[in-house]
Amino acid sequence: MPVYVIGDVHGHLDPLRRLVDRIAPQSGDVLVQLGDCINRGPNSYGVVDYWLGFSACTRYVLAGNHEELMYDYLAENSPSIFGYGGKPTIASYRRAGWTCQRGDISSIPPDHYAFYLGALPWTRAMLLTSKYIFVHAGFDFALDARSQNPQTIRWGRVTGWEPGMPTVVRGHTPHPRIKKEPGIIHVDTGCGMGGTLSCLCLETGEVLAEAVEG
Repeated sequence: MPVYVIGDVHGHLDPLRRLVDRIAPQSGDVLVQLGDCINRGPNSYGVVDYWLGFSACTRYVLAGNHEELMYDYLAENSPSIFGYGGKPTIASYRRAGWTCQRGDISSIPPDHYAFYLGALPWTRAMLLTSKYIFVHAGFDFALDARSQNPQTIRWGRVTGWEPGMPTVVRGHTPHPRIKKEPGIIHVDTGCGMGGTLSCLCLETGEVLAEAVEG
């Protein structure tokens, strides 16, 4: 069962579509997208809608810090998203016919709000297997999975790894290319900052990357 891991998308729908087309997932495959679907890029609405309608194979989309910012904007009336590239996200919702108002969860489609809430079966804070821990940002090996701080998972770093422990597969921190180090695989290659959108097949080590327009 091939597992394909996709880094931070940041509102870039066209590279995401091209990348998944190149993967050509089969029904028995698994796609894991490591969060930060939104902000900075031109079509965050479209990226979320793409994952909502995806049916080619099993997919999991993790909650990144940018999804947390969108939830806070809608449910907690927080303006923090604007400090993290949120303006194009709001604009993409308005182009799609939704007002996307601060403090109003009804101002976006209900399934989109469920996505930001993490209430869909394929949305996760983290994903665990015997060999890998998939998170957006961080994991503290001094704690068990149930005791992880949500801020660490979405904003933090990996600490306490020792040989024999599962490998953490993470996004969040951009690198020029997919980077492997003891205990950690970094998959964010800067799609939101002028880099590329990358995918790693864990079984084969194959790397695919798509450039971001503009």
